[in-house]
Amino acid sequence: MRAAPKRNSESLPTRPAQSGVAAVERALAIINAFGPGDASLSLHDLATRTDMYKSTVLRLIATLESAHCIQRLDDGRYQLGSMLLHWGGLYQASLRLDDHVLPVLRELVRQTGEGASFFTRERDVRVCLFRVDSPHSLRDHVRTGDLLPLDRGAAGRVLLDFDPARIREQDFPASAVIATVGEREPGIAAVAAPVFGPGQTLRGALAVSGPSARLTRSTIDEIAGTLVAAAMELTRRLGGNPAPLAARSHVGRRRAPSRRHGKLPGAPPPPRAPPPRPPPGAPPPPRRGAPRPPPRPPPRRPAAAAAPRRRTAGRRPGGSPPAPGSRGPAAGRVAGPPPAPGGGGPPGAAAPAPRTPG
Repeated sequence: MRAAPKRNSESLPTRPAQSGVAAVERALAIINAFGPGDASLSLHDLATRTDMYKSTVLRLIATLESAHCIQRLDDGRYQLGSMLLHWGGLYQASLRLDDHVLPVLRELVRQTGEGASFFTRERDVRVCLFRVDSPHSLRDHVRTGDLLPLDRGAAGRVLLDFDPARIREQDFPASAVIATVGEREPGIAAVAAPVFGPGQTLRGALAVSGPSARLTRSTIDEIAGTLVAAAMELTRRLGGNPAPLAARSHVGRRRAPSRRHGKLPGAPPPPRAPPPRPPPGAPPPPRRGAPRPPPRPPPRRPAAAAAPRRRTAGRRPGGSPPAPGSRGPAAGRVAGPPPAPGGGGPPGAAAPAPRTPG
């Protein structure tokens, strides 16, 4: 007979009577198995604390993972997911980042005057773990626990481009600071930098955001230096190596696809598309500033063959009318040259020799 495992009285409360849905109560029992100081638990720990078989725990964890309530780590252990930020602060306590992240965010807000956030990746979204708002009434409204797109915004770009699980360190972008304008929301600009932990694991993205009217090109360049210094300090506190951040301290900008809201203030216009190639056999286009060649004359059409002139009856070759009573050439015939003197042979025939008297 299977022995009952020892329960953790601090993390697992007394199980209520089976009056509701059993599957929901078992899923909540897995979440309640995490207590203060439990950064992650193994499958054996979860089965022991919930008094359930491992196969049952695995089926429930699959559902909790799809709802971002439980996250499976690389070593096979499990930790609480980001959705629990909406239900309480237990997730922040398990990570123990508030003692280090919040002071850095407050200092960023004091130096820049804009709101500062710390984001982590949760599968295909990014989660705002910590947020300190700007003192201005016109600001970027981001709250702790918000789920934002991973492929839009400066912080999302950082979480994608600096993930060692996807990209090698030598293939990281040349700039550790990424700035976007109007990519996630029109009229909002953001600057972000990565934060690394032990073993150069990506712990999150440090971001400063605000209205694009205040975050101009020159302001972004000033904030970039402050942001890199803050990211290096937070990386040191979390046990990471800040050297890659120091070597990539310049700003890498990304524009939004919309021309109206995505243009950086003072940024040069985008390069024009190359002109289309001329068809084969066409003359090369003239250089800029060179005189254009004179236009070619139109091709001359071949002249049509002249029809032979026909003389009318009653006309001589010379053009004078015949004398009265004379017989002209037959009607319709062309008058030829006059016959040779002394003979009436055809034209061109030799004249007969004269006879000598016998």
